Amino acid sequence: MHAERDVVRSFRSEATDFSSVTAFLVDDKLGSHSQHLPMPPNERHRKDVATNYKYRESLMGTFYPGKGSFYFIVPPMLKTGGNFGCTSFIVSLCRLISNSRMTGVRRLIRQTDSGSDNVSWVTFALCATLVKEGVFDQVDWMRVMPGHSHNEADARHRQALGVFYPKKGTGPGCNSPFEFESSLNKGLRGIPGGYETLWQLASFDWAKWFGSCVSSEFGNHKDKRWWRFVRDDRVKEHGGVRVLYKDVLTDKATASRDEWKPFDLVPGTEMDPRYVTRPNGLRFMDRWPDTASDPGVEAFGKAADDTEDSGDNAWAQERVEKGVLDTARKLDFTVSQTAEWHALFNFHKRHMTADSVPKTPVKLSVDDGRSHVLHGAPMPWQEVWQILHGHASACGRRTASGDGRDSLGNSGLASARGVEAGPSGDGGSGRSAHPYVQPLAVINGVTSTEDSRRARKAAIRSDMQQLGVRAMPLCMPRGDLAVNM
Repeated sequence: MHAERDVVRSFRSEATDFSSVTAFLVDDKLGSHSQHLPMPPNERHRKDVATNYKYRESLMGTFYPGKGSFYFIVPPMLKTGGNFGCTSFIVSLCRLISNSRMTGVRRLIRQTDSGSDNVSWVTFALCATLVKEGVFDQVDWMRVMPGHSHNEADARHRQALGVFYPKKGTGPGCNSPFEFESSLNKGLRGIPGGYETLWQLASFDWAKWFGSCVSSEFGNHKDKRWWRFVRDDRVKEHGGVRVLYKDVLTDKATASRDEWKPFDLVPGTEMDPRYVTRPNGLRFMDRWPDTASDPGVEAFGKAADDTEDSGDNAWAQERVEKGVLDTARKLDFTVSQTAEWHALFNFHKRHMTADSVPKTPVKLSVDDGRSHVLHGAPMPWQEVWQILHGHASACGRRTASGDGRDSLGNSGLASARGVEAGPSGDGGSGRSAHPYVQPLAVINGVTSTEDSRRARKAAIRSDMQQLGVRAMPLCMPRGDLAVNM
């Protein structure tokens, strides 16, 4: 446990230097009941309003130590899952890039838990696509074992709740949604790197965007806890993206095997097996999505029939509005506080479906003459990729040059074998290379010029068998994979 924490802590420390080419991200959702609005003083409702419906928003935190931190206010009708998690990740990244907080960053290290917001097939596809599109030269995605602290996320969650309740059962609470937003901005403004509260009004439909891009045989990888997506122009059959993984964060090379998987058995060592990292890595992308093609947004959750507690996707809008406004009347909320609720509920009434939600920023008119602007998601899709591609161009991302090096100075072979590249990129002071090296131009006997669908499927099937994934029909629906993840 402590060894894994040390691994994460070392990367976090490296990334907090503003001049670093590495950024570290921790993201996690805060869904405490005590944050649902209205939040009563001292966490105790009066008896005459205790059973009233509340606005059950949650907070999605994305924290980049030293570069910037965000909480997304998540309305109660949004579904959680891969589309949700990928949207907050990408929108927060775009905010940092637009604010010049990611200048020169070529490596992203992301630490998450193993919830459905993260461990989804769309997350794997998105990480690979960010490298393929040149946004980063390397993306590392790490998940610590259950029971570990999320470190940055846990600390920020406590800090956010402390804005309203500094001690358990003690604190001012909050009566209205825009006061909630402004209180977070004020209470968390001291976070190193800066802080901003955003709204996630809808989630991009990443599952639709990736569609059939991901091999239907890719799944059941939730027990692999460190994934590395690294740019290598020699792996042309996978978009120039080499994908490696470890079972746990602390895996190291031994006399019989290399540090990173997938493995190849060295020919002639069957009696005394010696496994080396496959230089081509793992392949799971059949094709790549078109960044100019807008996938739209994911549909909202279904409305609850009887109670708001019928599921995470429940949204009993009429009951919630009635309950909140009744609480406002009985507890003598100010005119401004009640007006904020009317403005928010009117917005939800105008946009009952996700595809009707306007792109941010959204300006809401409040009855008392004010206006309030909601920033966050969904952004215009074209703007998302203008920002991401702009970052790639500003960092001088190399096009296919055939030299196999990324902007970090790592050679493909050295990085694939778990050896830090030296100044000349020849493997530095790490272990000497094993005399057997599988040619990059050959994958399981299929040359990169043989780009037939049958050849690609055969190569992917071989990788999946090594990972212990059961054979399954190639037409397996994506929804089943999402459950398996």
